[in-house]
Amino acid sequence: MMENSKIREKNFSENEKNVLFDLVTSKYSDIIDNKKTDGVTLAKKKLAWEEIAVNFNCQNQNGNHSAKQLHDLYDNLKRTARVNLQCDKKNAYKTGGGTFIKKSTPLDQKIVTTLKPQFTPLPNRYDSSTSYIDPQPSCSSKHTPTACNMVTNTVLTYDVVPSGDLQLVTPDSPLFTEDFPEFVETEVEEVISANTDISELSQSQPGAKGMKRKIVGSNSQPAKKTVRANLQ
Repeated sequence: MMENSKIREKNFSENEKNVLFDLVTSKYSDIIDNKKTDGVTLAKKKLAWEEIAVNFNCQNQNGNHSAKQLHDLYDNLKRTARVNLQCDKKNAYKTGGGTFIKKSTPLDQKIVTTLKPQFTPLPNRYDSSTSYIDPQPSCSSKHTPTACNMVTNTVLTYDVVPSGDLQLVTPDSPLFTEDFPEFVETEVEEVISANTDISELSQSQPGAKGMKRKIVGSNSQPAKKTVRANLQ
């Protein structure tokens, strides 16, 4: 073996990991966990890790460790806690039965609890795992109009009485109510005979909420009104 080859150090014990984490979070957390990368911040971090190494080695009886070794250990502790927490979350929702085996350790739980902002993900409405935490309401709600329970391309036909009143000749439809959804666009086509006053009919019967009125005059077709609701 070459003289300059790297000698593998002993693994850190659970007690050493707890001592390091408590030492960092008790006094140096604001500096060590600072996300800034400017020169001043990096210099403060380097000085903090040197102080941590001195204090850690004073309490450790298994040999001295450098500041870099302790820095790497601290990063590995946070990384391992995040991975174990995700594994526990995944195993908790597995199907097919079996016994749930918890992978995270008490130290992992302490790390997640102490550094909770670092382990809280940003909200993502498209994340497939959000249904485990906050299930979304289904489309079966009777009080909320949704696109999944509405009929598309609905056609309603009305007869135009010479006096200007309208008479419904098709089955009732819940589309044109006071709670008519904003995202529904409709188009009204009125086919008027020569004996019908178009201006009077348009003024006496304004379009419903969300409607677009289109007047088409004709001398050959009977007087009727067709309402087409195009749902997007």
